[in-house]
Amino acid sequence: IRKKLLGESAEVAITYHKLGDTYFQSEQHEKALIFYGESIRINKKIDDKEALYRASLDMAHCCDEARKFQLAIECYSSCLQETNELEDDMNAALVMKRMGEIHMNELKNYRDATTLFLDALELLRAETELDETEEKAIVSLIFQSGQAYGLSQEYETAIDYYDEYIDLVESSSVENGDLLVSDALFEKSKIYAFRFNPDFDIAIETMKECLDKKKKELRPRRRKGSTRRLRIGKNLRKSWSSR
Repeated sequence: IRKKLLGESAEVAITYHKLGDTYFQSEQHEKALIFYGESIRINKKIDDKEALYRASLDMAHCCDEARKFQLAIECYSSCLQETNELEDDMNAALVMKRMGEIHMNELKNYRDATTLFLDALELLRAETELDETEEKAIVSLIFQSGQAYGLSQEYETAIDYYDEYIDLVESSSVENGDLLVSDALFEKSKIYAFRFNPDFDIAIETMKECLDKKKKELRPRRRKGSTRRLRIGKNLRKSWSSR
């Protein structure tokens, strides 16, 4: 491993990438970052865009795990450049989603998070055919957009996104739907209680509705024979077209 690899070919870039994976899996993040960085450097030089995307994404994940969040953002930004050139909107949206999560939860850059979530939503909603992963990503992004707007103190817009999220979940046969709805109701109740012009009556009523949903979902019941698949593509497009 310590021997210097000669040349700057695709094979050498792959070897560096695999070494990075090995160190990452053994939680030796600093060493992993060195090898991912070498793989990225060579892939840039030989202009292998797909390999560059994969190495940049793995380096971003490594930075994420090592809690080097600013460096993770830089790596994810590099991934976005590659997805644009590869015309890969699905992966671009997922990268934006993760960047938004880091900005919102770790760096506390709520406006940057909002922008990223909305851009990711726009990309996914432009898809004519949605698979299950894309559907779930859209629903998650709608909830996260509500969170980001709420943290940015844009409360009315946040409530609009939570309402859209609730409508989508309730109109779908998603597993644990009442628990998902209760999460959005809880966020709405906080907004009603703590916004600039608080309305404690509505906050209390919303919290009661939240608790009712949780009790309903957590009540013991017989096991079902099959897991229902989330099918919300039509509802998503219908909801978006009516906004």
